[in-house]
Amino acid sequence: MNAKKQVNEKNWDKVKKQFEGGILHAHMLRGILDISQFSKICVYTVYQNDKLLQKTADPSLLRQPVGKRLTSQPYKDWNESFVFILNEKVPHHRIQLNASGQGEYTL
Repeated sequence: MNAKKQVNEKNWDKVKKQFEGGILHAHMLRGILDISQFSKICVYTVYQNDKLLQKTADPSLLRQPVGKRLTSQPYKDWNESFVFILNEKVPHHRIQLNASGQGEYTL
């Protein structure tokens, strides 16, 4: 689970890297504690404001580094029900909080 007041272009990639690190740590602990394989792994982003690319008028955010090909629409995975982490399709759930920082999600 990752909690952000605001999800934007700068921190969405960081969030996915943190998910990756969390999953790697979970697998490491599973191995150390001799726990059987996980039946399912899901990731959650808890946020208050969605400030990603589709909601900005700043065209500079569309720039791609020189020499790096654009393989898909940047940050498109934010709108998907999954993200690719460690070459695996991992379910991703977004939980938006209200102005007072409260939210609800039912498992």
